[in-house]
Amino acid sequence: MNQAAGSSDGELRQRVRDGLSSGKLFRVDGNGLVGRGTQQRCRVCNRPVLAADIEIRIEEPRQAFAHVKCYAIWLEESKAPLG
Repeated sequence: MNQAAGSSDGELRQRVRDGLSSGKLFRVDGNGLVGRGTQQRCRVCNRPVLAADIEIRIEEPRQAFAHVKCYAIWLEESKAPLG
């Protein structure tokens, strides 16, 4: 089961918005690498990405890891105008 599934889309979306506003999260552009989870903590929900899950690894501007669901919301919010 995807660990991010414990959080609703609304909760994740708000967490991403807050992270982008505070600088905790940076804007992503869709250039993440896809692979099997490596137990790294998801930058969005802070839960580990388990081996049974798909992990998105971001290398630029700095390394980060995310669940697919978390990354999808992070990417959508990265494209939204700041406000």
